[in-house]
Amino acid sequence: MIFAYADPPYPGMARLYPEKTEVDHGELFTRLCADYPDGWALSTASTTLRAVLALPECPDDVRIMS
Repeated sequence: MIFAYADPPYPGMARLYPEKTEVDHGELFTRLCADYPDGWALSTASTTLRAVLALPECPDDVRIMS
């Protein structure tokens, strides 16, 4: 089994990183689901969790852990 852990800049926080580029979380979900069917974890801020979960690319069976 192969798993992935993604810890991109949280939505709205890209300015704090050298790249200063927002991450397309929808595309990231698509890639994680395709490339890591055994499982993956994604870190995000509690303040942006609702928006990230609302993306159409977010799997319906996603689990949330705090």
